[in-house]
Amino acid sequence: MNSWCVVYTQAQSEAKAAGHLRRQGFNVYLPECYKLRRHARKKERIKSPLFSRYLFVAVDMTKDRWRAINSTIGVSHLICCGDRPRFISE
Repeated sequence: MNSWCVVYTQAQSEAKAAGHLRRQGFNVYLPECYKLRRHARKKERIKSPLFSRYLFVAVDMTKDRWRAINSTIGVSHLICCGDRPRFISE
């Protein structure tokens, strides 16, 4: 059974980490929103992570290699409680 964990990413690497985790076979949820960016008298709407430096990964403790998440490109670390991932409710 899959449970959702929180992954803390490197600065501005949420999309990069999500892509690499998906390539490893993990189900990833990266909530995004649109924000207005202004630069040099230009305004543009860009997609931005809703929670800066965080994303969510579904992990099945019985068959997934969840420790590989910590060494994934763009990931700083998996939020854990002791030596096990900290799961969140849906």
